[in-house]
Amino acid sequence: MNETELLEALHIADPVREADLTLGTSIRDRIYHDAIRRAASDLHGRPQHARLPMPSPVRRPSFALAALVAVIAFVIAVVPGLISRAPAYAIRQLPDGKIEIDWSVDSYRPDAGAIAAELRDIGVDVLITTIPASPSAVGSVTGVFAQGQPSDGPPPGLVITEGTAQGLTWTIDPKVLHGPVTLNVNVPAVPGERYLSSNSVFMPGEVLAGLQCTLGEPLHPTDVAARLPKLGITPIWDVVDPGSVSTDYYSEHQVSEVPNGVIFAGYAVDDATVELHVAPPGVSLADVHAEPLSNTPC
Repeated sequence: MNETELLEALHIADPVREADLTLGTSIRDRIYHDAIRRAASDLHGRPQHARLPMPSPVRRPSFALAALVAVIAFVIAVVPGLISRAPAYAIRQLPDGKIEIDWSVDSYRPDAGAIAAELRDIGVDVLITTIPASPSAVGSVTGVFAQGQPSDGPPPGLVITEGTAQGLTWTIDPKVLHGPVTLNVNVPAVPGERYLSSNSVFMPGEVLAGLQCTLGEPLHPTDVAARLPKLGITPIWDVVDPGSVSTDYYSEHQVSEVPNGVIFAGYAVDDATVELHVAPPGVSLADVHAEPLSNTPC
């Protein structure tokens, strides 16, 4: 299965159009984890690399050819990444036997397969699957072991710390994490690509970061809707069905007009679309077990 086929498999069930939501385990998480388990055994994190055709041998160099070679050499010297991209990661084994990986955000997707291959050569039986994610979710990792459920965070034996401002450092203890395991790594999405993992749209780094602080809480749909056109954001409104609310369950339905009520959650669908969940009049935030809109206080 290639990356396109994986994305198609993950898009079969659309969390934005799902009507039912069980408290405690979100529909989004269940769809994501189920699809990852189905696809993990087929996707090996080995990206396809296109090779440029080799030029035909030139038997009689001319002045023009020599000038062209000089220009190419100059370009390579001045802009080294224009012709070929050096790996933006480093793998090293530490004296205590642990493995340390430094990699930058821009290398998460293109270098995932190469990193996995090097780890397998060292003795860690690992596959790496890249998951397009919203900005604040980039860098998060979950592990899927054979016949197992995805971990809530990095699996035992993997410690992730901030490296440079543009990357992370992984430290792997091969005595603990030796596989077989698939690591699902949240990576930056390309423009227009659907997120398969996302945090609250009001968290730092997201498209509506801090809006709840600017407008104040409770956050009303009409106030948020007035801000979206200037941001180039299209909303999807999901409203709780009052008659469905119980201690551990509720259902939602989509509406095309801006609803009344209070926004209790929101997620980015892609870089231009957000999904906003609304508790209508008569449904309290306690009824839907609402959590803070952001992990950063105003």
